[in-house]
Amino acid sequence: MGHPDPGWHVVVVGGGFAGLACARRLADDHRVRVTLVDRTGHHEFQPLLYQVASAQLAPADVAAPLDGLLRRHERVRVMRAEVTGVDPVGRAVTTAGGERLAGDALVLAAGFRAGFMDVPGAEEHAMPLYTVDDAVRLRARVFALLDAAAADPAGVRPHDQTVVV
Repeated sequence: MGHPDPGWHVVVVGGGFAGLACARRLADDHRVRVTLVDRTGHHEFQPLLYQVASAQLAPADVAAPLDGLLRRHERVRVMRAEVTGVDPVGRAVTTAGGERLAGDALVLAAGFRAGFMDVPGAEEHAMPLYTVDDAVRLRARVFALLDAAAADPAGVRPHDQTVVV
């Protein structure tokens, strides 16, 4: 593809591993400006979420603000917004606030959504572990069950003590 023309603007959607790596790599080229758009404004290190869920780590230990991670890259702007529409022909995205962001190139690295693969009852009863919020929710649920068991040990049934990962 060759080098982009001076003043190229690249819009990167998603601050996960792929989006962050892309923004950092592009920032090394002084001819490129980058706008990184992310819904949460922070990068989550997903491999350690189970440690947040089990209270071995605090949420702040696995999540870092994107603007802090990209601070030394002057040509990268971080924007906290949810992307609700994509115009691939116009190389633009639309945010939930109605703002349109266009660039000379568009990189979509928005990640994924939890899928329950049509398993009956899974969506109602399973607790996904893909975000810091998921980990905190799971930790709170496990602690609530442990507190209830401690308050009434006689009322604890064997299946009440089972956690499946």
